[in-house]
Amino acid sequence: MRTHFRSALCIMGWLVMGAQSAPAAINTGMFVGCMGGPAAGVAAGCSIFDFHSDGHVDLRDAALLQRNFLLAPGAINSCEETTGTVSVVGEMDEYTFTGASGTTVTVDFVTPTVNNRPDLMVRLELVRPNGTVAATIPSCANTIRLDNIAIDANGLWKARVKTYESWASCGYGADTLLQTGQYTLAVCPSNKPPIPLVYGQTRKNVFTADCAIVNFSFTGSAGDVVSAHYNGPTSARRIRMFNPAGAEIGVSGSGTAVGVFDEVLLDNGTYRVSAEALDGSPVGTFGMNLSELDDALPIAFNTPVNAAISQVAEVDLYSFAGVTGSFVTVDHSTPTVNNRPDHMVRLDLIRPDGTTASTIPSCSNTIRLDNIAVNQTGTWTVRVRTYESWASCGYGLDTALLTGAYTLSVCNSNGTPIPIVYGQTIASAFVADCQMVNFAFTGSAGDVVSAHYNGPT
Repeated sequence: MRTHFRSALCIMGWLVMGAQSAPAAINTGMFVGCMGGPAAGVAAGCSIFDFHSDGHVDLRDAALLQRNFLLAPGAINSCEETTGTVSVVGEMDEYTFTGASGTTVTVDFVTPTVNNRPDLMVRLELVRPNGTVAATIPSCANTIRLDNIAIDANGLWKARVKTYESWASCGYGADTLLQTGQYTLAVCPSNKPPIPLVYGQTRKNVFTADCAIVNFSFTGSAGDVVSAHYNGPTSARRIRMFNPAGAEIGVSGSGTAVGVFDEVLLDNGTYRVSAEALDGSPVGTFGMNLSELDDALPIAFNTPVNAAISQVAEVDLYSFAGVTGSFVTVDHSTPTVNNRPDHMVRLDLIRPDGTTASTIPSCSNTIRLDNIAVNQTGTWTVRVRTYESWASCGYGLDTALLTGAYTLSVCNSNGTPIPIVYGQTIASAFVADCQMVNFAFTGSAGDVVSAHYNGPT
């Protein structure tokens, strides 16, 4: 009670000192910074002119400050979306959370669309325990975030929501309704303890807020060629891969199926992969797969392999020996289930050095990488994964499209030719539907030659 009386007395003193006409609203952020909140006295160095440029504070300002103090939303739970409203001009909402030095947080703000424009023009601030502003950002749009802000002090931090001071310049005219409106706010730790992953493993997780960041860790060795594959149905803003020193070594785009592919690791140690929720997008489940090229299963030429992508974000790898100067064809088929292909796929053909020789997506039952030149001698890899644009294949948002059965074949496109002479017929066989059988004959200038193929194949 004593501190509230002190604040009121201070305001009354300023009322006596009032000079010319008052601005529309007090600079409440500056006021709270000087006051340190309702339970503290005026900080040294604070001046009346910090609050109003003309030194005037009126009764409306006093009432508004009292409203902000009494109706402050209070604590906000980690990664929990909280709804709020700036209901009167000049109102400021503050949400508190406990920050630990050395961590990072993301503060996410969304306001709905009303009358074809954002409901509230906002300035978002992240305030340290000592009252100084660690980060701030204004917005004339529906979404804004303070992204991966370093927490550099232990104690009670605040996420502050207030009207953007230049709201009238946002392009929607001088509509005073832009100074109030509804919003959703979330505060998410950006570096929660990572979830362990090993090569060949797929793990499921969930975004609980659209600023959530989920971390995974794995042990890598220098020379490993590593891929991290994210799959929804929940959209990701991006996934990132970090080396043991914390430096980013790979980043994806946004979507429901994205990845960081074929990163050659330079160091031994613990690596981190982070998955970030997409701002303003519905939250939910996702899968994360980690793969390493050396873990590929050998596949014999001309020998179909029946397998399945059985988990969301699963990646299957197959390896074969390639010789420079040869050609290969990779053939993939998936059965029809419920009148559509069982799995939407992307096929990648990867060279021994980890670079991609060819890639192709598919929304249909069959697809092939046709007559691809083998330009390095060594172990080549075929990667089978979900097509990143599966939701655009014309079958709707059916998450069953993220998994399914398939048959894969790798065929030499120019295998050793079978000798044949004029007048001869040779029987052969296709053992895979990507196979090419070659024949060779000796000809002379002026010969008139025909080659005739007959099935039943």
